[in-house]
Amino acid sequence: MIGFAREVKRYVPNVVMTTVETTISHEDEERCRAICEKLGVRYRIRAWAG
Repeated sequence: MIGFAREVKRYVPNVVMTTVETTISHEDEERCRAICEKLGVRYRIRAWAG
């Protein structure tokens, strides 16, 4: 996914990577946020729709 985001960013101006709330820890969400920041893409935590 990281490689895909890095590559697609070259062609798509607004790349957003997401996780679903409550499925990973807050610590992991922060790790995801840091990865997205490093990649220069947006990170969003989606609401659980179950």
